Amino acid sequence: MLFRSLWLVNNVIGAGQVKSYAEVYATGTAGTPVTALSTAVMRAAPVVATGGRLFMAHCDLHTDRYSEAIAEASTTFGTEAATATQTVNLVRADADAEATIINSAGYSQINTDDSALIFVHPDADMSMLNSVWWDKEYGVCRVYGENACLIAEGGLDTLADQPGCERASGNLIQDQLWGWWDSVTAGSPLPDGGIDPASEGMGVFIDADGNARPNGAGWDIGAYEFN
Repeated sequence: MLFRSLWLVNNVIGAGQVKSYAEVYATGTAGTPVTALSTAVMRAAPVVATGGRLFMAHCDLHTDRYSEAIAEASTTFGTEAATATQTVNLVRADADAEATIINSAGYSQINTDDSALIFVHPDADMSMLNSVWWDKEYGVCRVYGENACLIAEGGLDTLADQPGCERASGNLIQDQLWGWWDSVTAGSPLPDGGIDPASEGMGVFIDADGNARPNGAGWDIGAYEFN
């Protein structure tokens, strides 16, 4: 989803199954060898802030683990070179983007190349509060910057110290224990784990099913109230 200015509230958003395929066949001879060069690039994210303003509250994000990039190259005589890269994120805050993300959650288990749960450009302005992300124990980089993984493992305690992140608090790397999007099992961090969106200028009074928010001791994280 690409935008200049957008409010996302109570949404379940997937990146879809994205595939990139490149095949090159070249004909060469002993006297005239050729190079067969094939490059496939796949990038995917449920939400991308590209220089605009994003306000996201109570959203659930996910990626498809069967997304892939495939490159094939062949020649009758010469050199063959095939390169495939795939980069997948849950949230991307690109250069000059302003993104405020609260009470949201998501999972991604794609750990290839520059993939990460969160991408934040050093020239972005991102705030992330009380959100829960999970990699299903696939060793996915937590936060990726312009050229390197900034937080490779563990939690998000140092997120606010990363270039491009203005504010961060209350965020977790933890299994959400979803039964489905509108249900969780005991021990989930989502029920009552959020903050009042009004503190960030967002009025959110119902969930994706029209149930009143909050309904219980506090604000539930994600698109649905569980109480």
